[in-house]
Amino acid sequence: MPLSSAGTVETDYENGETLNGLEAWRRLVVRPRVESRSVARRYALRDKINLPGQCKSFGEMMDRLVDWRKDITDYVRADGPSPPDEDLRHAMIKMLPGGLSLEMLGKAHANETSEDLEDWVRLQDELQSPRLDFDV
Repeated sequence: MPLSSAGTVETDYENGETLNGLEAWRRLVVRPRVESRSVARRYALRDKINLPGQCKSFGEMMDRLVDWRKDITDYVRADGPSPPDEDLRHAMIKMLPGGLSLEMLGKAHANETSEDLEDWVRLQDELQSPRLDFDV
């Protein structure tokens, strides 16, 4: 079985998402494109992860979260450590749209995991997006 040279087999396995066997298989068997693992690249990716910038709306934040998650994956593939959940939540808080009430900020901070916070942001986006009714 060909092994990925992106890191050791154990590292690639441990950095895979929980309950995502296809991703673990891909990391171990399929050689990804050659990726830079330099310190400078990791620093640039870490800055993108930790300093994501503020969004203008929850919809924009949902779009940015997709790219942000990709940056996290790239960072780990470049031999960076997986960021702790507290750091992920802190970065996501920085992305929240400006002008939120103290009550909304309190609700955002009340989420105990980054996954919970992302679900809360998704709900806020759905609540603020216009609904389309397709009653015929």
